[in-house]
Amino acid sequence: MVTWLIPAALILAGFAVALLGRGAWRNLAVPFRDAGRRDPQPSRADVRSTQTLAGLIVMAGTMVVTYLTFAYMAGIYHDYYTVALTPWIGGTVALGAAVCWRQRRRLVARIGLAVATLATSAWAIYLLSQAGGSWLWLAGVAGVAGLAGAILLLLADRVIPALARTGVVLALIAALAGPTGYSINTAATAHSGAIITAGPVSGGMGGMGGGPGGGQGGRQAGGQGGPGAQQGGAQQGGPGAATGNQGPQGSTRTRGQGGGMGGLNGSTEVSTAAKTLLSTNASSYTWVAATIGSNTAASYQLATGYPVMAIGGYNGTDNAPTLAQFKQLVAQHKIHYYIAGDSGGMGGGQTSSSSGSSAASEITAWVKATYSSKTVGSATVYDLTSSA
Repeated sequence: MVTWLIPAALILAGFAVALLGRGAWRNLAVPFRDAGRRDPQPSRADVRSTQTLAGLIVMAGTMVVTYLTFAYMAGIYHDYYTVALTPWIGGTVALGAAVCWRQRRRLVARIGLAVATLATSAWAIYLLSQAGGSWLWLAGVAGVAGLAGAILLLLADRVIPALARTGVVLALIAALAGPTGYSINTAATAHSGAIITAGPVSGGMGGMGGGPGGGQGGRQAGGQGGPGAQQGGAQQGGPGAATGNQGPQGSTRTRGQGGGMGGLNGSTEVSTAAKTLLSTNASSYTWVAATIGSNTAASYQLATGYPVMAIGGYNGTDNAPTLAQFKQLVAQHKIHYYIAGDSGGMGGGQTSSSSGSSAASEITAWVKATYSSKTVGSATVYDLTSSA
């Protein structure tokens, strides 16, 4: 949930641009004027205003473009992508608030600070109310602090400096109460799977991908999500799904579009026997093992500390390496074992005929026809250094 400060960012950016005035815009346009035209040397204050304006344009512009990209994107989408918005939201809020606070003697600046505070607290109340239960008290804190802070900021030129600074503190409490609560909840809650969404479950809210052409899904209470939902860390469908985050009422978050390949974001349990087998004489090989998909390969690599080849890339659908390349690496004794996964997903050692890639399935078929297998823990392992 990265949208906590988007209302404040947009409001503060708009007021800050208005406060910076025509001088900043005029100086910003200097590089685009005729080369022969001479303008008076800008003052240091004008240069600072122009630099601030340029920063606001970059920060706010990138924030809007990034948001619209997520809102209108189609295909595979995960909520954690929105972390890309964070620096642009933070930069826009920082610059906009600094401009408004620096010019707080002007009524328009104080109005900007007050409106941004009220909008942020109202948005926090809405987001926290989606979680309900024990989160409603935090919504109350955000509301009270936001209202009091907005009033003090609006009257900043008429109250003593200490009260004006108190307004700033209350505004910060209103803005950060929700994100702080969600951060604590995320750190204190056990998660499973590779796709983690921050905070408690929320019901009835659409995700960022809900714009025209965007991914469908959203958040559904009770863990009943559509196709592609991952429940309790075990994925039931394709990419774009993520659940397993348990909220205070024990409900489950779902975000998904459905269909596609399973097993992309899970992890593989590596038995002690498999770890011992792969680690034995590991320094003699470039890769101690090869398997389909990067998630499965990562589990073995993390467990052993030795390189494991991820055939087919992230989800096993890329033609890398090809069967011919794989055979050459085996002939050069660069790969010790091949680990076959279950047939449940692309990351588990099997490929789909509709995936657009045949290399992984060709490699699997060749290994099975050429080498003998043995079961190590829960894994089927082929020794590529000895023929069947």
